[in-house]
Amino acid sequence: MREKDEMDDFIINGKLTIKEIYELAKEGGYENNTLYLIGREKGEKYSNIYSQNVMTFGRGWSKSTMILKFEYETEKHVDSCPG
Repeated sequence: MREKDEMDDFIINGKLTIKEIYELAKEGGYENNTLYLIGREKGEKYSNIYSQNVMTFGRGWSKSTMILKFEYETEKHVDSCPG
């Protein structure tokens, strides 16, 4: 069992295989949920890329890699919290 953060998300901090992703999804009860992709530019504090629109998924550059391509729009972070 992997360690979780304060939001109850699995802590990875490294590479993850497709099998491991699926096993973690099943463990958390998420295997049938829509996958959202959230990216954060290195050195930035907040995420600015969000997407659920996967364009392609398939073999990468070698037999041990896979590539998932997605479309996204960059969003500006606003320094206020709603509510």
